[in-house]
Amino acid sequence: VVEGINMVTCHVKPRKQGEEGGIVKREAAIASCKVQVVCPKCGKATRVAHKIEGDKKARVCKHCGAEL
Repeated sequence: VVEGINMVTCHVKPRKQGEEGGIVKREAAIASCKVQVVCPKCGKATRVAHKIEGDKKARVCKHCGAEL
């Protein structure tokens, strides 16, 4: 669950005497593939590129090229 992102509306029925029902907004879970990585160097949300150096594979920022 990411705070303030995937807001859904739930219709709530009153369960007890005197309790109010209505439409309530709340946060729902979001898939981890939908969340972008934030680059520590440039501070932007970015897609991840892969850079292969010899036998080592590293994740790289698409904007500035910094290693994640």
